[in-house]
Amino acid sequence: MDIDNEISEASLIAIEQLVKKCPNEAKHQLDKLFDIVVKCIKYDPNYNDMDEEDEDMQDVDEDEEGWGSEYYNENQDDDDDTAWKVRKGSVKLLSAMIGSCSSQIYEQKYLFKMADLLASRFKERDNNVKLDILETF
Repeated sequence: MDIDNEISEASLIAIEQLVKKCPNEAKHQLDKLFDIVVKCIKYDPNYNDMDEEDEDMQDVDEDEEGWGSEYYNENQDDDDDTAWKVRKGSVKLLSAMIGSCSSQIYEQKYLFKMADLLASRFKERDNNVKLDILETF
């Protein structure tokens, strides 16, 4: 699992550098890049963050499963968790998109989507990622 996270992080860093170095080409791929960012910025296999809609739809009996069991895998050690690298890479990619393709982002109204996405991630568990989210916002 760690190697997958390492490969994903390296891929996101490579895409980030391409966006920074080739903004004209990146402008034509904003839809695909934004889809990648949305998927990766929420990637946390050890933490099940249910949306408000999901919470309304599920009826969880806390006495049966224990407090917080639907949110956190107790068998997972935080020191072994490298999923934060994927989230951090996606935030850096988003930052590169904003910096390099700002005129295109304003034209296609990605700005509000990006702001909503970043605001929804203020609940980030890892402080390194949280700082990058605040910086990008």
